[in-house]
Amino acid sequence: MKRIWLLYLLFFLGISKAQALTLEIYNIQKEKEGFLFTMRIKDFPLQSVILALKEQKKEVKLVVQTDLLERRFLLPDLKLTSAVYFKTAVFLPEENLYLVQTDRGDYKFKTAEDVAFFLASDESYFFPYPGFLHKRHYMELHLKLTYHSHLNSNFKFTKKTKLYTHETSFIFDLFKD
Repeated sequence: MKRIWLLYLLFFLGISKAQALTLEIYNIQKEKEGFLFTMRIKDFPLQSVILALKEQKKEVKLVVQTDLLERRFLLPDLKLTSAVYFKTAVFLPEENLYLVQTDRGDYKFKTAEDVAFFLASDESYFFPYPGFLHKRHYMELHLKLTYHSHLNSNFKFTKKTKLYTHETSFIFDLFKD
């Protein structure tokens, strides 16, 4: 009996971890007034976002808050600077198009699938920091995805609209050994 209980527990923990968003930074390039980093979102809830966009009622928001911190000996870490990057997708009924507003500009798409793939795609972000980077500097990223849907987690229709929020945090050491 204890073995079966343990197997169920491990199975459900594995499912909950498999459905969580994760971030990965796979490229950093130093520029004159800051640096460029490329971020990948893994385990993006693509089908849920597409169905939420097709309801054409509420917006879908993706917000990435990035902080540059410095480790200090025997003191709390010092926040040097931060930046916020966002993508907001809404449906425009008068034009029959989806509008995605970002911190870089506005984009229009014909289908909800294109919008969801744009939200989930790898993207490079410029982080402004004119100072020198040291080994004690690191980045902390917080990603928050929110959308409204009439569908529950099993994709069954419900009468009430529910707000879904997916959040994750990621710490990236700028100077990996």
